[in-house]
Amino acid sequence: MNPLERFKLTAEQEQLFWGRLADDNVLDGSSGEAIEPDRHYLAVRLRQTHLQTSRKLWRRYRPLLHSWCRHLDGEQHGVVDPRRFSELGSTGLDRIVNVNQRIAGPIPYRGGDVAVVVGLWSIPGDDTAGALLGTLSGITSIASLAAGLPDPVALAGVVKDGLDGLLSLGSSQLRLGVCDTFSETRLHTGVHVGIGAPRSDVEVARLWIDASGTLLRGQNPIAGRPYAGHDYIVLQVERLTERADWRGMPRLARYQDVFEQIMDNRELDVGGKHRRLADEWPGFRNALAQTEQLVGPDRERIAGLVADDLTGRLDAERAGSPFESRGIGEPVAPHGFDLLDVPEAFDPTDSGAAERARLALSGNPFA
Repeated sequence: MNPLERFKLTAEQEQLFWGRLADDNVLDGSSGEAIEPDRHYLAVRLRQTHLQTSRKLWRRYRPLLHSWCRHLDGEQHGVVDPRRFSELGSTGLDRIVNVNQRIAGPIPYRGGDVAVVVGLWSIPGDDTAGALLGTLSGITSIASLAAGLPDPVALAGVVKDGLDGLLSLGSSQLRLGVCDTFSETRLHTGVHVGIGAPRSDVEVARLWIDASGTLLRGQNPIAGRPYAGHDYIVLQVERLTERADWRGMPRLARYQDVFEQIMDNRELDVGGKHRRLADEWPGFRNALAQTEQLVGPDRERIAGLVADDLTGRLDAERAGSPFESRGIGEPVAPHGFDLLDVPEAFDPTDSGAAERARLALSGNPFA
């Protein structure tokens, strides 16, 4: 190259790499599944980040990732920062590896576009970058308190204060930023990779994600080696069919007390408990329908699980087994109903279980 080329006063801006890996290049088989409206949950997971330069002279740097995700039901902000490991001390934060962090979701997907903005920052290891972390934490707090979109006035104030602080910090740098919109027509699970290198320098066909979520580069995954040489972000769009946190949702948690009082009532025989459950079931079914954090098939699953658990306990009492035996001479009275005891096992291929779940949601299994 002509030595004078490096002294050019102008240069063309090269676009950094951002792209979705082919499904076959994601070795755990989790790529390529369609995410359908009102049937699935959407989640965005940070699989891996890498900051190429962790030290300049005497100053150490650590990665900080800020994410923003907008969908039909609102938006979510997230911060992935080593400071959460404060119990490990304030030194060596550049040595912490952040992997497999969920930054959005599970979101009940209602259709429409999903916008994602992610920024990878290089942050000094000391407290001089507190303005940035404070800004991002403030945004996250506002978003978490809002039922839908956050208050624009409060959000603008937090951002302005943060920008004022950032302008006085020459050492904090945005190393890589991504702004993308996943449209409804191409919303599938998959792995998206952003690399702080010109697109022309990245051979996407030689990039792989192994089962642990590590980004590899090589002719094939066996010969591949962990990617190095540039800053990068690995994001994964996930599809979920079930929510494990449904028991804590306010409308549903109330029925734990209702059902427990019925099942614990020693003044009621099995028939009386059956009738009381029949009276309360429409309310539980209505609570499920009004819980916006759930999608239809998951509502059916939850209704089926709770109905099967309650009817199983009634059948046990009806069979004349009012005690569980934990050992010889240690009879224990059966405990009351507890949502935490409802098993999660549900086989969608079991036509009988699926039909019971549908009936539990649409009708009354105790009528």
